[in-house]
Order: sequence, then structure tokens, then C-alpha cells
Amino acid sequence: MILPFYVDLIFWKNMKIQFKIMMTIGLFYNVIFTRDSIMSYEEYVQIKHNSPYMYALIKPDHALFYFGANHSCDPENEQYSDFDCFWNDFLQCTNYEDCVVLIEGSLRGQYKTKYDAITKAGGEGGLLQFYAGQHQFTIICPEPDEQFLKKELLKYYSYNEIAYRDFAHICMQFHRYCNLDVKLELETFYQKYAPTLTLDQMKEIYTQIFGTQFDISDEQFFYDVSNPVNSKTVINKVCRKASQIRDEAIVICIADLIKQKKNIFIAYGWTHAVMQEAAIRSLWNEENN
Repeated sequence: MILPFYVDLIFWKNMKIQFKIMMTIGLFYNVIFTRDSIMSYEEYVQIKHNSPYMYALIKPDHALFYFGANHSCDPENEQYSDFDCFWNDFLQCTNYEDCVVLIEGSLRGQYKTKYDAITKAGGEGGLLQFYAGQHQFTIICPEPDEQFLKKELLKYYSYNEIAYRDFAHICMQFHRYCNLDVKLELETFYQKYAPTLTLDQMKEIYTQIFGTQFDISDEQFFYDVSNPVNSKTVINKVCRKASQIRDEAIVICIADLIKQKKNIFIAYGWTHAVMQEAAIRSLWNEENN
């Protein structure tokens, strides 16, 4: 089980290197096409969509299935019955051949049960890696390199603002896991991310940005401030810019896999699924006409 996972890491590290080279030498066609085709947040806030948000693009020799999730770490969440049906449709459609799965955020550990995959490895991402690992499918995380992402964000925002964007997401994750473990402590949870700033430093940054005392119990605040659909605070704007950069990199990765005629299963948050859809459909149609 270790070797396929190691090969997947090497595969995606090479893809990241290729992405950096492409950006450096000026081969901007895919980047410009992707940027123009991805839905804007101004457009997104005007629409309503199903949740979870799912669609499939199918040809006789390959297919693409996209599951837009709600990031729940609760195995009883109703999205997981939809996920299982969608995954089984993917397996039946592709006959288990040339399959690649794309997971949001980071690669997860390979757990032995569906319950542990959801509750310990982070919702639908953990579940997808669990299912893909059972068949030794290629598993990749099509995210831009973290160093590249932060370098881009520093063109627009301060170091502290960028750091707090990361911290706000950690606080959101903390609340998701707290729903399963009421004894979970923020300090212990935060240290799992190997942070460069201490929790006290993040609390100070919080006060500098928002002018109030840090309160981890306010779950709604962390949801609102880390939501890129909102634009009320500077942290919302950092999150929005980061999501736009990420969406471009993700769709470029998907474009490459479509060219290779891979069978692709993607699990991302439903906002990503909706906003990327037009770009993905255009790339799909361009390659399959």
C-alpha cells in the first residue's frame, strides 16, 4: 500500500514542477482560458444550486465525475449516501480502468473503515482517498504549491492577513471535529498543523484585524470570515483571492487529465464545483469534438 501512494506523490510533485515552469516561461494560454471561463464570485452569489452539487461528463472511452460537497465530518450526513451512489456509478461507468481521483486540500492517510476516513481524514476527501485506495487508483491533490500561493497573495495582502486566512480555516475544521469530539482542545488541534506562529500570536493578530477579543466558541464567525463568497472583511477577500488562484490551478490539472483520456473523479466543495463547471465543460467539449 505504501508504494502506490509514494508513486502518486512523485506524480503530482512532477505536475507541480511542470505548472511552475509553465507559469515561468510564459505559456499562458491555459491560464488565460481558465481564468476567463471560471465563474466569478459576483456571478455565483446570484444563483441557487443543489447541494451536494454533482455532474458527470461521459464518453465511450473516458469520463469525468464531479462531486461538490459540504465538507461534513459527520458520517451520518445525508451527502454520503449521494456520494456512495455517485462513486458506484463512476466505477460502473469506467470499469475501474485508468482512474484518477482529485482531492481538495491535501492527501490524507489511508484508513481502514469508512467511518474513520470521514471522521479522522476530513470528510469527503478522506472518504474518496479511502475508496480510491481500495482499488489503488492514482490519488492527487491538484492544488498550487503553498509557497507559490502565498507569494501571489503577498502581492495584495499582508503576512498577518494571509496567516489569519489559514488560521480561520483551521478554526472551521476545529468546529467540524468538535461536533464529533466535545473534549477536543484548540491548542492541541492547532499544533497538528505544525504552525509557524503560536496560538497566542494568532489571537493577537485576530484582535489587530477585528478589534475584539478572540472567541473560539463563535463558530458562525469563523464560517463567515473564511467564506470567499462573502466580501465583508479583509480575510474574506484573502480567501477569495486564494480560491481564485486555486481554481485556476485545479482546472489546468483537470485539462491535462482530460487530454490524457483519464477517468476522473473529483471531490471538492460545492462552490468550487459550481464555479469551475463551465471551464471544465468547455475543455471537455474541446477535447471530445
